[in-house]
Amino acid sequence: MTFVDESIETLDDGYFAVNAQGQINEWQNSPTVRHGKAGVFGFTDGHGENWKWRTLARDNVLNAPLVQSGVNTTVDLRRMQQAVFRP
Repeated sequence: MTFVDESIETLDDGYFAVNAQGQINEWQNSPTVRHGKAGVFGFTDGHGENWKWRTLARDNVLNAPLVQSGVNTTVDLRRMQQAVFRP
């Protein structure tokens, strides 16, 4: 992914970071849920996709845990991790 609308809680440094290792169990940065719990992603190959969050329900803080208020957001983090370019 190239572009994503970041959570207001982690918007602090001009870039969006995702630890792409599959077993990391926290959000490094978080995408926003401000747009109907969805986000538009721009990808390096020029296409865009609207992703509706399956479990993510609030803008997270930096390094937020996967389970928050009893809701497990692992499925959304794993999808983000799969979208990160790996050479």
